[in-house]
Amino acid sequence: MTTNPEYLELIASIAEDMAQSYRGTGAGDALERFAERVRKGEVEVWEPSKVSFNLGPSAISDLSYFRCSVCGYVEQSKNNTIPKCPRCGSERNMVQAYVGAPSEPAGAGVLEYDANKDFQRMGDSLILSARHIIDIWACPTVGTAKRLKGLMPKDPERPQSSLWFTCPYDDSTAGACRYLVKDGTVRWCQYNSHRYAYVSFSKIGGIKRAPAMPSEAMTKPIKISAHLRRRCLKDITSEFRRLLQERGLASEWVEETCLGEFEVITLVPLYLVGHPYSSRRARTAVMYYSRQDNVQRLIAMGRKIRTYGILVKVGSGAIRRAIKEVGTIRGVNPTPFEVAHSLAHVLVKAVVKVSGVDPREVGESVLRNQEGSYEVLIYDDSPGGVGATTGVVDLGMPDLAEELRRFASLPCPRGCLSACRACLYIEGCGSLNKGLNWVAAKALLAPSS
Repeated sequence: MTTNPEYLELIASIAEDMAQSYRGTGAGDALERFAERVRKGEVEVWEPSKVSFNLGPSAISDLSYFRCSVCGYVEQSKNNTIPKCPRCGSERNMVQAYVGAPSEPAGAGVLEYDANKDFQRMGDSLILSARHIIDIWACPTVGTAKRLKGLMPKDPERPQSSLWFTCPYDDSTAGACRYLVKDGTVRWCQYNSHRYAYVSFSKIGGIKRAPAMPSEAMTKPIKISAHLRRRCLKDITSEFRRLLQERGLASEWVEETCLGEFEVITLVPLYLVGHPYSSRRARTAVMYYSRQDNVQRLIAMGRKIRTYGILVKVGSGAIRRAIKEVGTIRGVNPTPFEVAHSLAHVLVKAVVKVSGVDPREVGESVLRNQEGSYEVLIYDDSPGGVGATTGVVDLGMPDLAEELRRFASLPCPRGCLSACRACLYIEGCGSLNKGLNWVAAKALLAPSS
């Protein structure tokens, strides 16, 4: 994808603002690194035209092992196909085996991989396969085991924390084994030389890992969205201010509001790898680069669309007032970007509710312009639009203002200190809902005292 030079400074500026929300973490360091490389012209934007998959092994994961959900037998996939269970003889019961997902950051919290080279050997994967479980090969009865032990949870209600071994051998081989315990169709193996309560993964690379079922939650992409206005279709600044004032809300923070046609570029410069239950701070930031002519450039996956959206310009003075109020109430000082970002989430949730579209069909773009104000764009996240923002402007502006009034009149339903699923979290947030503050958004909407 050829990136418009107009976007480069916008993207670098947004990356720096997002890095402030992640300061002190691998993600923050990676975003700062990305902004620096953008300004140096050392970033390539790749627009995927074909999506393929490989179960592994790769530098990030090895997902090539499957297990039988009935007997626990573990078998490796060949050529990206689902294997048959040697005991049951069926593919129907085979599911991907548990993997070892990092529960702490790797190294300094940021890893870069060469996208043009073959992936690293299996032992270097961040997410380890079942073959790296301690004692999964160990069998005192047959000596050097030629088969991996099976895996089954002892308690179905606690499938990961009660995970244990099953014997892969039949009675002719393991019938006299003193570690074999039969329980219906399950043949438990009680041998555990390391005395762990349940299965545990090897600490390869000095990284702690915990069992997890493979899922998208192990890799969370961070996205940067920037926009350029191509055409203003309808200026609704006066109407929007009037509707806010009629509901007792502040309107001076609105410098401009318009329905327009916009070009939006979305980049994915990195993603965070970790256990599904790991916090964002405990994850490792992964970036890719390519090397050509002795120049190393970071790679960002990208997409550019032309769509419709509602642009709201938020004045810098109003943002400073909101920051001061949050400091007084909560004792913390959000950044200007975090205040504008919090408002963007309020607007996204309002547009979704008024228009009735799926939350994933509405996107957000927040950037600082040259005057120091922030532009918040709520747009239809599909080429050509889906009718969400145009429908709100044509028929639902009073309803939109009413949603803002409702938000400003009530605290978070869960009483959280900053943000949660009940107040500000939205699907598809580029910064993974980091750095939000409902008090800041409410302070923008509240009239000056």
